[in-house]
Amino acid sequence: ARELQALQSLRGSAEGQPRTVSADGDTQSLLRRIEEVRRDERFRAARNLLRLKVLRDFERLDLQLVPPLKGRGEAAFVRTDLRALATGFYPSDALDLVREHVLSVIGAWDHLVRDYPLQLALFQVGEVYSMSALFGYSLRRAVLRYRLDRLAGGPGAAGRTLQDYVSAFGVIEMEQVVGAVSQEAQAVLDHRIFALFGDLGQLSAEVQAVMGAWPPEEAGEARLSQAIELGEVESVQVTVDDLRRLVLEGVAFGFLLGKAEADVDSVCELTPGESPCGLLLFGGAHTNEHHPLPGSKSSGSEFR
Repeated sequence: ARELQALQSLRGSAEGQPRTVSADGDTQSLLRRIEEVRRDERFRAARNLLRLKVLRDFERLDLQLVPPLKGRGEAAFVRTDLRALATGFYPSDALDLVREHVLSVIGAWDHLVRDYPLQLALFQVGEVYSMSALFGYSLRRAVLRYRLDRLAGGPGAAGRTLQDYVSAFGVIEMEQVVGAVSQEAQAVLDHRIFALFGDLGQLSAEVQAVMGAWPPEEAGEARLSQAIELGEVESVQVTVDDLRRLVLEGVAFGFLLGKAEADVDSVCELTPGESPCGLLLFGGAHTNEHHPLPGSKSSGSEFR
């Protein structure tokens, strides 16, 4: 691909530069600045290539990405093939884990009609998308680890399904699977989340400011629900089907981002990043003790 060739060219240019130069202070400063510019160019090129590869995978299945939700009172999504979104990118043995993750978010709402309206804090919806993407990113690594263990005849994978395999993970194994997202891949995910929801950090601070003003004996769900009703935090109306689609897209985006990251890293070494915050719990997706989604399995349900 043209983008990949450009990235290889930038890498070759950097490797061709002398590592040590005998020069005066001004010249050394200039050389350092030139190297910084080239490093920034390589970073942008790798980031853009990752993003293009992810978008092209969605396009191959003719799937439409959801539009921004920030600043909108109600979601308005163009129809897309949810079945393809749920199954089109994964090996068959990973589908149960994807389904389990979706149900952990949808929870008790799953029995409701698809167009049932839900009024949620924008931060909640953004956090669901973000954590779903990290789940998808980790799922790809779990699939690779499972296959390698089976090829090597490892006792952990022998005669076990992928779901059983990851359910047996301890803290160490989970940390190894979650791993460290490269800075370029993290930048792609951050850009996508910001485009959809705005600054999650700012939205989180808004929710925390409101929640902190309530008496401690008030239940978290009730506090947040009332804050949403009073307009004290930014919220958005989504249907059950909209929420399911957001979760599925988040998982797919993370899964494809991990795939693209591995492809690009084999050509041009990406910048190591930090491990994502928190553990993604296979078999329970993620837990959100601070801002649970009303009706999800991780919280009490007003619809039960």
